[in-house]
Amino acid sequence: MDQRQWRQLLDEGKVLGEAEDWESELDGKTKQQAIKYIYKKMGRLGSKIYKDDYWLAVKEFWTLLDNMNAPYMMRGSKYMKDKDTGLPTSKIWEFRITISDKQGKTKTIDGEVTAHGAGSVKDPLDKYDITVVMW
Repeated sequence: MDQRQWRQLLDEGKVLGEAEDWESELDGKTKQQAIKYIYKKMGRLGSKIYKDDYWLAVKEFWTLLDNMNAPYMMRGSKYMKDKDTGLPTSKIWEFRITISDKQGKTKTIDGEVTAHGAGSVKDPLDKYDITVVMW
């Protein structure tokens, strides 16, 4: 069972407890190497304008991490709003990835995926682009 299958079963309430051990493509890398590796795997994900109601570009990033068996967890999300109109202008998802370096030490990578509104003045999030920042 890979991480994606385990997460699906967990979401459906069919499993409880911890995931079984699986090897992540990030294991054995330093924190900086892992971050660089993820950015490289993202390819052109952050260089397009998207138009959908489901944050498909953001989901594509989570799928990328799932496919690498990268053990990540969501830490929260929030909308940023225009102070004058109150309309949402972007949405930010916070996450944490845990890796094991060459010495077997656990390292954490924190990050944010931001969907920036690129739509109209009346509906800024009708179109969006994304950025991913990790540290």
